[in-house]
Amino acid sequence: MKIRFFIFFLIILNSCSNEKKVFWCGDHACINNSERKLYFKKTMTVEIKKFNYQKDEDDNDAVSKILSKEKSLTKKKLKDEKDKIKAEKRLAKQKLKEEKDKIKEEKRLTKQKLKEEKRLAKEELDSEKKIKKNTPTNSTVVEINDYNEDFGILREKVTNRNMFRPFPNINDIPN
Repeated sequence: MKIRFFIFFLIILNSCSNEKKVFWCGDHACINNSERKLYFKKTMTVEIKKFNYQKDEDDNDAVSKILSKEKSLTKKKLKDEKDKIKAEKRLAKQKLKEEKDKIKEEKRLTKQKLKEEKRLAKEELDSEKKIKKNTPTNSTVVEINDYNEDFGILREKVTNRNMFRPFPNINDIPN
């Protein structure tokens, strides 16, 4: 009987022992019982995590390794994101610079084209002035009243005079 009583006492004592349990409401620990019950009504799930006071050093090392890996991964992710943002900014600046350069080049080409047109117009004016300078200013003007008769007479005189010459002088008009 003593043995049964002793076994019964041990079972009761074991069941009354206080284990450290924490209820998890999704991604965080539940603050109190009312929050746990409210979360359970919404999702019909509540996680229970037990704390073990007799942790091995290996477990601590494993946890610290996992945490350090997570930190390094998050740092790498942040660095990668920053690099991507910098690259995007660099590309945007480069595109803007190319557009500005393209606009400058177009302006330069239009200015060059205008200068070329002005130069050609000036050359034409200069050539016209030279032609006017080369022509004699004391030239006589022949007035022809009846174009058909006078022109025909003048044409016959010029052709008769220049018939035996190798190159007829068209400008030699008789009086």
